[in-house]
Amino acid sequence: MNNSLQDGPGVMGAETHQPPAELNSSHAELVDLNIIVKEGLAAFEKELGQLKAIVRHDVLPLIKGSSEKMSHLFSNIISSIVRYPPLLTKLIIYFRCQK
Repeated sequence: MNNSLQDGPGVMGAETHQPPAELNSSHAELVDLNIIVKEGLAAFEKELGQLKAIVRHDVLPLIKGSSEKMSHLFSNIISSIVRYPPLLTKLIIYFRCQK
């Protein structure tokens, strides 16, 4: 009996360690995460103000990818924070990057 979970490395293409195809395509671009975060925060400025949120972020890197997808990602993160804030503690949002 062949159990694919016991096949070791290479199951489901794991042996390639290749980035997603979109990063190798002409659609990839340099994305400034500082701009993406600022735009995302601006879209929720009223809600964050009502929650008296403290928002900080380090200098974030330029990455190769899709600005549209990164905008969507950060918008979803901020939206979830606004929708489900902590009940008993101060809301502090801190975006940072670790190498």
